[in-house]
Amino acid sequence: MLLTLSIVTLAAVQGYTGSLVDERTADLQVGSDIKIYSTEPMTSVEIEEAIVNLSSKDITANALTVPMISLESEDGTDANAYVLMNGSENILKWFPQAIPGKDISEAITAYEGGGFSAGPDMAFSLDLEGSGRFGDSTDELYKEDDKESEVMNFTWEKTDIILRNIDPNSTIDPEEALEEYIELMERNWSNLDLSNQDLTNRNFTRTDFSNTNLSGANLANVDLSESLFFNVNLRGANLSGANLTNVVIGMSPQNMENIDLTNANLIGAFEYGVIDLSNLSIEGAMCPDGTAQNESNNCITGFSENPTPLLAPVFFPASFDIQITPYETSIRYIGIHEFIPGVATNEMNNYLIINEQAYRNLVGNQEVDNLRATTWI
Repeated sequence: MLLTLSIVTLAAVQGYTGSLVDERTADLQVGSDIKIYSTEPMTSVEIEEAIVNLSSKDITANALTVPMISLESEDGTDANAYVLMNGSENILKWFPQAIPGKDISEAITAYEGGGFSAGPDMAFSLDLEGSGRFGDSTDELYKEDDKESEVMNFTWEKTDIILRNIDPNSTIDPEEALEEYIELMERNWSNLDLSNQDLTNRNFTRTDFSNTNLSGANLANVDLSESLFFNVNLRGANLSGANLTNVVIGMSPQNMENIDLTNANLIGAFEYGVIDLSNLSIEGAMCPDGTAQNESNNCITGFSENPTPLLAPVFFPASFDIQITPYETSIRYIGIHEFIPGVATNEMNNYLIINEQAYRNLVGNQEVDNLRATTWI
């Protein structure tokens, strides 16, 4: 586990002046007393126990993570959102500038009571008050009976892979085969939201990424050999220079749109036959058949048709359909936000902040109750 302490502490070695400006900067970047980056996804209980065990004093630890989710508004606008989990008022170090209005407690109550806020750019896209679209740019917390506080519906789409055309002569049950293969993985990074995360130069060999959102993630020069990408969202991900030898891929072509595979090593990469590799950015890559990509071949043989050495003992010949199930929630607009303490602010202008109940309505209680992450505040 890697611990990143408040930069106020670190600044003492670097000539910390003790000014309020330094303290404010630390609170904005760290978000609370401490921010933890774990090398493996952990639950809040595991993180809290780790902090207590590391401390030489009798303390109580409360950990909070800020998940992300990809939504769509009623008019079809992509509206990605951060999720403000319950209890944030007592954990995060809030500033009045961060939230709609000037009263932090009132704003948190409004979120937990079913509200959402929008960054100025997102508010502009959704025709919401406070964005400047209507000549206004006021920092107000809208109440339920205010005309500006409209209720909007947002949709999250869950993608499932449904196996079909299973070999009738096969004695292997597909679900059991998948479970057996997952057991061979050394790391569990499944069911996570890692969209837009910087994961460069990491070692993710034999990692289970099943059902994880890696859209827009930076995976440049990452070692992903023999990993499992089952029902993963890789849209817009940077995999340049990545080691993808003998990976196993099962996902829709849409979830590999606009990915960068330049100079990647794809030797032995196996995929269940629905993705055209030649349509992707693969300049300078090593093709699955072992040849180097060039203008004449452009990896036209595609992904390997032979299961990888690790997959072969549990291989099940089949094809699959993509099943997309939409889930919808209604939330009330409460105003413009600027940032969440401890969360990168360079994207907040174009994001929503939604409440925990809305998140539960979309992804389900079980997913939220067992939430795992690699960053905790």
